[in-house]
Amino acid sequence: MTQEELAERCGIALNRLSRIERNLASPRVPEISTLCDTLDISADWWLRETHSPHARLHQEIDTLSKSQATVLCVMFDFILHDRHEQAHNSASHPARRTSDKTETPGTKKGPKPL
Repeated sequence: MTQEELAERCGIALNRLSRIERNLASPRVPEISTLCDTLDISADWWLRETHSPHARLHQEIDTLSKSQATVLCVMFDFILHDRHEQAHNSASHPARRTSDKTETPGTKKGPKPL
């Protein structure tokens, strides 16, 4: 569904919908209700999503160039891999949990240089 179609279905002016989408305007309660019904989402989910700490991240990601997005994906993959590895090690070695907080200098693995 295009933004134009959504605006028409909801009875919201296109420029108003655009401002809401870009977080330049706050939707009114009737607009929230109509948009949620049209998009088949709950108002609770939408309000939590748009006011979450991650909302800015979503906005910024949309403005990245392809090469910037690629670099971000590589960094994100590294973080997820590192987190998964830490969780696996903690589960395998419960006694290490408190001692893992101190690191020997030069032993922490980081992303490979680009």
